[in-house]
Amino acid sequence: MNSQDLENINVTSFDAMPSPEELHARLPLSESAAQVVDAGREALKKHSRSTR
Repeated sequence: MNSQDLENINVTSFDAMPSPEELHARLPLSESAAQVVDAGREALKKHSRSTR
């Protein structure tokens, strides 16, 4: 038995992952979710500036 045989022992199939563009088209970001993302990014920016 070689490593290739062991690597996929429990895998029954593979599905292609959608691209980021496809995901955005299928699951558009709501306004409230966009606000949460923006707030989180701002918090990270402030934190990274304060720890330098």
